[in-house]
Amino acid sequence: MFRPSIFRFPRRNASVPRSWGREAGLALLVALGLAAGPVLAAGPALHLGPFDIFASANAGVEYSDNYDGAYPEEVDHSEHKDDFTFTAGLAANTGLAVRENVRFALGGSIGYEKYLYHDADDTMTYSGIADMTVRLPPFLALHGMAGADYSIEEMEISEAEAEAEGGETETEYEYDATTGTIRKKTYRKGHSHLRHDPCLTLTYGADATFEVGNFTANAGATFTSEAYDKKESQEGDNDEWDYTAGVHYDLTSFLGLYYTYERTETTYPHQTNSVREIENTHEFGVDGSLPWIRHPVITWSVGIESSNDEPAEREYSWEPTYSIGASDSFQIMPNLLFAGSLTWEREVDEDDISFEYDLSLTHTWGRLTHALNFTQEPESTFGSNQDTKDTTFAYTIGVSDVFIKGLSLSASFQYEIEEPLGDDSSASADEEESALSGDGADGEEGSGDAGSGIEYTRTIDASVSHSRQLTLSLSRTLSYTYSYELSNFHHHGPQQEHVVSYSLNYVF
Repeated sequence: MFRPSIFRFPRRNASVPRSWGREAGLALLVALGLAAGPVLAAGPALHLGPFDIFASANAGVEYSDNYDGAYPEEVDHSEHKDDFTFTAGLAANTGLAVRENVRFALGGSIGYEKYLYHDADDTMTYSGIADMTVRLPPFLALHGMAGADYSIEEMEISEAEAEAEGGETETEYEYDATTGTIRKKTYRKGHSHLRHDPCLTLTYGADATFEVGNFTANAGATFTSEAYDKKESQEGDNDEWDYTAGVHYDLTSFLGLYYTYERTETTYPHQTNSVREIENTHEFGVDGSLPWIRHPVITWSVGIESSNDEPAEREYSWEPTYSIGASDSFQIMPNLLFAGSLTWEREVDEDDISFEYDLSLTHTWGRLTHALNFTQEPESTFGSNQDTKDTTFAYTIGVSDVFIKGLSLSASFQYEIEEPLGDDSSASADEEESALSGDGADGEEGSGDAGSGIEYTRTIDASVSHSRQLTLSLSRTLSYTYSYELSNFHHHGPQQEHVVSYSLNYVF
């Protein structure tokens, strides 16, 4: 597999004081040059043949007093806890309707991150994607894509991906000052010491959809490869092929028949004695909605499913699977919105039953927007047998154009209770009791409950930022962010981080 070669500066002894020096100065000059240079050739867009290319350049500097986002007991005192980060980058994208039924899109970015003290983490990042859709009237549509992403940032994932990831995700509610809305964002969880672990992700895929009348059929294949730079993460390197196919027939506007097939092949090249994992899943049944109920919107499915792992298991055993979901939103008042959803599902794998609901109340008053969110996957509701019971309370508030234009304030408060169930409860209890046996400081609630296995986490994020349009194309943003996280599994105090950043962005 192709792996990018990245130039690394030699690591210095963190205990020896050093000035900003030539390297930091050069990085800053390059950053400012990338942002200011294009001003001389400003224009609405770049034209290349039939393509209109929309491009932007950015540069900035950021200071963090907790570079690894570590709890006090996780801090490596042989390294600098804080650091300055200098960034510079370019991004461009374009779309083209080659014909009325053919669309082609390209996009990409390149950036560089230079650290003042942690030289080994200096990284050149890049991403690129090509996407094409071809419609062959009247029944067929073809789609293909290829992409590469080499980055060190946490990647936001979709709700479907989050559900597939299980307990390896975390959710945050953030205020977007640009749109004045509050967004729910889901990320893959990661350890603080791997926070700056570059990963190259390659993705290739193609699919076809055939649709005539009430009948729809589709088939596709996707290849995904993940390769980490750091040695301690390379056991997670994997190559995965995913093949899907399915048909659906609408008997009426609210009732349909379906069949789906999925085959997943996964290999882990760096794991000892690793074998290729193959899983085949077949499912067919009936799905639909309740037409006589407009609020809430209720959807359901009933079917049978079979899943087997090769080569360990060759025989198929069919078992029932069923799910029901409801979602709706009510405009209680012109500026007060209530939204909610619930999902109950039983899957054949390990007799997996889940029930989850999400409620939110959003209020807008002029330039102020705030929201309450409650999410829970309870222990016993409708027979749920998940490994973990998660309960999350969140409150988010944001204000735009405070006192002066471009000044935004935002804050979020989140309280999460994560309770292991079944066999995992005793395992987590042993881990917590082992942690408590050390000479830790006083903990918060639950810290005295040795062996309870329940984690209580409080998270506070607050930020203030000011954005200003310097010219028609050039803008700058100055921001400060404070993060606070306290868990009863950590007994030496909370994880805290102060971040100050200054960035420039130029749109061609």
